[in-house]
Formats: sequence, C-alpha cells, structure tokens
Amino acid sequence: MNMQNIEQALEMMGQGMLGIFVVLGVIALLVAIMQKIDNRNKK
Repeated sequence: MNMQNIEQALEMMGQGMLGIFVVLGVIALLVAIMQKIDNRNKK
C-alpha cells in the first residue's frame, strides 16, 4: 500500500463520518420539532 491509497482511504472515511454526523443532526432536529408539535397538541 502506498501513501496515495492511504490518503484516499482516509478521505473516504472522513466523508463517511461527516455524512453520518449530518444524518444524526437532521434526525435530532426532526425529533426536537416533533416533540414541540406534540407538546402543543397536549395543552
């Protein structure tokens, strides 16, 4: 394995991790919005 392959693998791994964090953030926002809507309906 040469340096170029390792750099490419690290870059792909970084992009994958970034994508996972973005998806988790979106899910967290959706859950927060759902809770606010749910709390409004109960009152």
